[in-house]
Amino acid sequence: IDVTVKRKDQDQTPWRFTGFYGEPRAENRFHSWNFLRTLFAVQHDGWLCMGDFNETMHAEEHFSANARPAWQMQAFREVVDFCSFQDLGWRGVPFTWDNMQQGNANVKARLDRVLANQTFLSLFEYSSVRHISSTESNHRYVLTELKSESANAWPRG
Repeated sequence: IDVTVKRKDQDQTPWRFTGFYGEPRAENRFHSWNFLRTLFAVQHDGWLCMGDFNETMHAEEHFSANARPAWQMQAFREVVDFCSFQDLGWRGVPFTWDNMQQGNANVKARLDRVLANQTFLSLFEYSSVRHISSTESNHRYVLTELKSESANAWPRG
C-alpha cells in the first residue's frame, strides 16, 4: 500500500504512507529492498513506512538459539539508510514476532517496525509507536500515534 495522505479539514502538508510486507524468504529479500529503493525514487516529501519487514536491523532484535546472519541485517540497514529513514522506536514488548515454540526451538524477533524520513518527523515530531500483545496472531500489533504537538500535561483519570 502506497498512498498520499492529506486531511481535508486542515491546511497540512501532504505526506506519504507505505504499508510494507517484506519477502519472507531470506534469499529473495533483496527484491523487497529493491522495491523500497524504487519507491524512494518516486516524488515525496514526508514519508512514513510501516509493516512487517521480515528482517531485523541488529542482532539484539533477534532471540534464538541460532544467530541471525549478519548479511541479512546489513542489507536491511543499507536500504533504510538509502531511503533516509529513521526508526521511530517503540514502547511495550521488545519483540514483535514469536514462533510460539518451546525451549531452544523458540524464536523471537522485531520484524515489524515504523520508519520515517526527517520531513515526516518535522510534521509529527511527537509521534510514538507501541507494540501491543495479541492472542490472535504470532505478531504484535504495531500502533503509531501521530502527534504534531506535545501533550505537556497528562490527563488525569
